Amino acid sequence: MEITAVIQDLLEWLMILPCSALRACLGKLQHAFGDKFIGMIGDHDLGKKSMFGGFGGMRLKSWERCTGSLGLKAFFRLDIEQHVLVGMNSTLIGLPEFVPDCPTEEYETWNALREKHLDTLRDAFESIGGKQRIILFLHDPTAIPYLANIPWVRSKLCQIDATIIGHLHSPLIMQMSRLLAGMPKIQGMGHTALKMSTALQKAREWNPFNVKLVPAPGGIEIWKKGGFGELTLNSSDTSSGLHFQIKSLVSER
Repeated sequence: MEITAVIQDLLEWLMILPCSALRACLGKLQHAFGDKFIGMIGDHDLGKKSMFGGFGGMRLKSWERCTGSLGLKAFFRLDIEQHVLVGMNSTLIGLPEFVPDCPTEEYETWNALREKHLDTLRDAFESIGGKQRIILFLHDPTAIPYLANIPWVRSKLCQIDATIIGHLHSPLIMQMSRLLAGMPKIQGMGHTALKMSTALQKAREWNPFNVKLVPAPGGIEIWKKGGFGELTLNSSDTSSGLHFQIKSLVSER
């Protein structure tokens, strides 16, 4: 038996649309795929602080809109034969990295959301059998070192066949992230440089999670290697039952 799941790092692009247009786009996806469609929350969806000037940031109103009228999910679990697919919200897991993005008066509520999310994830992990294989879905790999330090995640590391991420937009950036893993923090060059360098300092902790990138649909300006990820699961008791590839949205010429 072969089951194919298609994952597109698409919602981040759609978030630039007005809310009514976004609901219409999500409605078309739900109409096309029915209950097979799962829309997950990324990080732009919740708000980000600008690279220069420090404007903007995360807002609870964005969380409420994503999980409310837009129907996006922070968590899902899908069992397919011996595979367990677990989707989670990277911003909540890696919340300590986002303290500068949060208004002071909202941080306590964000932290409560994080604790509730971790409780949900713990219940999911602790119910996974020893012979089941795990595939994780999260947007921003900044969350991975936080997962690596949780005992109930570490106890299942040998069962994690893949961790599907987005956020990095291109295989080129993924390669650069691996090369720069372990770099020191960059101080004194603003919020974004510190945030990125802090994430890269911990990037060596990605390795046991078997990270696989779904790029932005159109790639990036200097390298148009975008598309969507296709994950094929076969009946097997080992990780050889998993095949992942990137497929372009544009036909080759």
